[in-house]
Amino acid sequence: MKPSKNQISLLSGQFFAILFFLTFSFSAFAQKVIIKGVFEKVPNGVHISLLNKYFDSKHEDSSVQIPIDSKGNFNIEIDISHPQIVAFVYYIKSTMTLTSCDLFISPGDDLRITIDSSLKAENIKVTGSHQENNQLLNSLSRFDEQKFEGDTLPDRVYKEIESIALKNKSVLDKYIKTHKPSKEFIKTWQINLEYLAPEAFYSFEQNNKFNNQKAYARNLNKWKKCREELFSKIKINNDEAINAPYYRCFVFDILGRKKEELWREASGANKEVFFKEWYNASVDFFLLIGQIYLQRKLFKNIIPENLQNMLMRCFLHNLFMMRIIKICPKSSKISRISSLIATT
Repeated sequence: MKPSKNQISLLSGQFFAILFFLTFSFSAFAQKVIIKGVFEKVPNGVHISLLNKYFDSKHEDSSVQIPIDSKGNFNIEIDISHPQIVAFVYYIKSTMTLTSCDLFISPGDDLRITIDSSLKAENIKVTGSHQENNQLLNSLSRFDEQKFEGDTLPDRVYKEIESIALKNKSVLDKYIKTHKPSKEFIKTWQINLEYLAPEAFYSFEQNNKFNNQKAYARNLNKWKKCREELFSKIKINNDEAINAPYYRCFVFDILGRKKEELWREASGANKEVFFKEWYNASVDFFLLIGQIYLQRKLFKNIIPENLQNMLMRCFLHNLFMMRIIKICPKSSKISRISSLIATT
């Protein structure tokens, strides 16, 4: 069933309202997390990726570079306000290898990470406060989109993603039994993995369709059936999942793709119906708004603001009069000023 504009508006409104509330609340109670340690062999770059921050702040703020001295030592402090999943990432240029390890950090944590000379994730040791939350590292499998690029049917992709989801659930269940992590860890990771399959499939489907648009259109019902089956297992609007990176990415993708769909409707054969339904306005009205916006962009930083306002009044008046001329071409009053408008 096609979502209504009210459903989409409600979902996007609630999603970003929650993000605003969380961001505002968390910033008011931020505490430091200390992450220090040593690389026995110095890599070419290290950073902490704050996965959730990507969606509620500037993108460049979602990655924190970690300085390393010549002996491989590092020590960094990060301000956070709630327990969350982050990625500890390092790069080795000689082998073109990027290694990402999952950490679960909480306000006040003081962690020490030791990476031996092999630079392999399975040999990393994490000690310190809440170390029981930080042994998962790279135990979970990721979906590799490149292996399936160009597929015209969803069968292989669906099977692979389902297999990864089941495997990761088993790994997490075993981890919880062995390490007995905190309640926050268990809740966040269980919810996060619930959204892995729908997010991975939907993201791949929507990107891959541009590689073979005709085949995708021909097999759309098959893709849709798999997508709807995965979507039926989760809640799209889920306040409890707001701290799960896969969920945030999932909603971000849905809203972005819906925007693309609306762009197509707004420029298609039924655009009059679209603007009337969504904005109770005509296409001409939005063309006018667009022209005003472009004019303001041209005026900015070139013409003083008081002159900008005067020119905009003239611009709007001119557009209005041209519209009247089109509607009432035989008006004697209009005819007396039409030549002036035409040369303005």
